[in-house]
Amino acid sequence: MLFFFISIFLLLGNQILTSILVFIPIRIVESVGTLSWVIIGYLGLAFLGWCLGNNTNSGR
Repeated sequence: MLFFFISIFLLLGNQILTSILVFIPIRIVESVGTLSWVIIGYLGLAFLGWCLGNNTNSGR
């Protein structure tokens, strides 16, 4: 009975640790990876707007 209890406890602990330490970080990396293209696009548009915008501080 003790062996059965220890085995179940270890299997459940392994499942919980695997989901916390493996699958959740993978999901976070995937979401940041897809979000990074959007951020890079916005930064590119902001840079183009800065380059092509009027210079209002020309001193005139």
